[in-house]
Amino acid sequence: MTAAVGKTAAATIQTVLNIPARKGAVPNRIVAHQKRKGPDGYGKPAGAVYAWNYSGKAHQKGVRMKNLLLSMTLLIAAGCLHNHGEFQKGPPPKDFRGIKWGTPIEKIENMVYYVPPDQKTIKCCNERFEKELHQKCYLRVNEKLRAADVRLDKIIYHTINDTFFKVTILYTHSHPDTLKLMQRLEAKYGYPDVAPNPYQGTWQWPEFRLELDNTRGLIEYRHIEVEEKERAEVAKMKRKTINDL
Repeated sequence: MTAAVGKTAAATIQTVLNIPARKGAVPNRIVAHQKRKGPDGYGKPAGAVYAWNYSGKAHQKGVRMKNLLLSMTLLIAAGCLHNHGEFQKGPPPKDFRGIKWGTPIEKIENMVYYVPPDQKTIKCCNERFEKELHQKCYLRVNEKLRAADVRLDKIIYHTINDTFFKVTILYTHSHPDTLKLMQRLEAKYGYPDVAPNPYQGTWQWPEFRLELDNTRGLIEYRHIEVEEKERAEVAKMKRKTINDL
């Protein structure tokens, strides 16, 4: 970088609206115009925006100090957001209550086929999903319906192509219960990557997604890698069936 370029880069451009330049300042250029003042159309533009180039040493020193303080503040804030207290981002869950993702459903004990009466919350447990996407829902017999001292309504196990890939936990979505569940998840997996409010959060990894949603009263564990693999197998089987016709 040449000295001339460096000096130009170091200069501070300040926008002033209809205010005379301070001593030592030279107007750089007019960057915007509006209608002229007066009925005769003469005089200074009514809304001219001037960019003044201040190159005084004292001014540059003050600007450099302000920029330094601003940079330090941003770095500290970024560090706080990244560390976010004592909870660090952990690895995704390798299983759910001892059942590994990708396990064939026939190898999981005490599972019963389930179709919920209410399709609004759990939309994927229906005949269309089963027929078109090869997805099914199950409940586990004698399931422990408590977590973080919160009573759970249901724990639904999802399969695609008869392979375990997702869990949906339903609970009565009160704010106190949601906060307890949120704190438990944060202690295990760190703070969520997306948290629009204290009662919602999404944790994301390349192969996994975990979501807590108070508005729907559910927690969803989804192994994306297993889902995509089995979905590709389903598509392959469908193509083979068509070719065999």
